[in-house]
Amino acid sequence: MAAELSEVALGGYLRRAVRTRGRLTPLEPGGRYFELSEGGKVVLMPVGELGDIGSLNGRRVEVVGFVRPLVETQGTCVVEDSRARSGRRRVPQSYCDDPDLPPTPDLGVGVERAHWPRTSITVWSLSDITPFERGRGGLEHSPLVDLLAERAPSDKRVRVVGRFCGANLCGGLGRRPHPSAWVLQDEDESVWVIGKEPKGKGWRLDPAYDGDTSRRLEVTGRLRRCGQAWCLRAETVALLPRTGASPLP
Repeated sequence: MAAELSEVALGGYLRRAVRTRGRLTPLEPGGRYFELSEGGKVVLMPVGELGDIGSLNGRRVEVVGFVRPLVETQGTCVVEDSRARSGRRRVPQSYCDDPDLPPTPDLGVGVERAHWPRTSITVWSLSDITPFERGRGGLEHSPLVDLLAERAPSDKRVRVVGRFCGANLCGGLGRRPHPSAWVLQDEDESVWVIGKEPKGKGWRLDPAYDGDTSRRLEVTGRLRRCGQAWCLRAETVALLPRTGASPLP
């Protein structure tokens, strides 16, 4: 679900998966925790598969992750562990609440965390969007679900960021409106893209190859009717860098 960071920071999306964006800065020197800020601030915790994201310090990024609250002292719980002498071990409560995610930090341990935001996002997908927001004349990213919710979308140029789904490889759409059409998926919505092939200088994606569905693209253009459905007539197509992009756990 697309969400403004200011609303996430206020706790409006607790225990929900969101897609949002902001500027990345570290909270601890060489640490695992970062701050994402843009009209609000949250603590960012990347999952292990993302690796080191410190190189993106000061950059504007788009993230997908799970929103959880932070508290001064969360307490502990007991889990089974064959490696422990007793067969059990004590872990932070947040680990028992969400065993597929890293535990959240306590804010009451050390005064250096007293100023941290009280909302966190555990991130499994992160993309640097800074280069793609320069020189675009103020054109804002538009979530596809919002665009398609309009009964009669205006003729304005839009910019959509989403997953490449080739010739409907991800499913969800009907017949191909044109032999060269391909699909862009944003969250749970998909749209056929026409007018431009998924290629650029030094890269090309294959609409028939499942392996290319892991890539993300930025498309600018205008919505047009394709029979009973809407198509996005592309004016530009850009390949987003593969910055730790991972599927939902």
